Amino acid sequence: YKIRQVDLYWEEDTMMPQRKRKLSDMKEGEEFKPLEFQITPEVIGFDCVAFDDRHPWYTQDSPFGSRIAPSVDAQFCAIRIAVNHRDGALTGALFEKPGLIHYIYDAEYFEPAKLGETVKVTGRCTKYYEKRGRDYMDFEYEIHGEDGRLIGKYRNSFLLAYKREEK
Repeated sequence: YKIRQVDLYWEEDTMMPQRKRKLSDMKEGEEFKPLEFQITPEVIGFDCVAFDDRHPWYTQDSPFGSRIAPSVDAQFCAIRIAVNHRDGALTGALFEKPGLIHYIYDAEYFEPAKLGETVKVTGRCTKYYEKRGRDYMDFEYEIHGEDGRLIGKYRNSFLLAYKREEK
């Protein structure tokens, strides 16, 4: 099938355009719908290539008892839950136009996610604010293993739209 870009997202030519919810539509304190997914060999492989990190623990057993996912997977988890919130699934282009500027992030890792494990990602908008005439949003996320242990925390801030200053 042929794909084309329609407004803020990708869709098949045969589909009718519909308004998708944007991250900037979220209100301060609003939570994402929790997202669960399994750590598969494909998820680990994607992370290894995306982050150019090929540690042997990602391709063979580690001291944690099995293969593990790279810790930078927290960033991918944040993208997945945001896209799931907007589209209901990870099905196409990830970002809105005009693009959000991801300018600050902070991640903490406590435990590795293991191959075959189902992880649960939760998140919420913590702050919506204006600074120097520009709109910003802050988000925080938690990733938990299937046994409930905290795998990681991730926080990020977005500049919603960049406006050039008039001279």
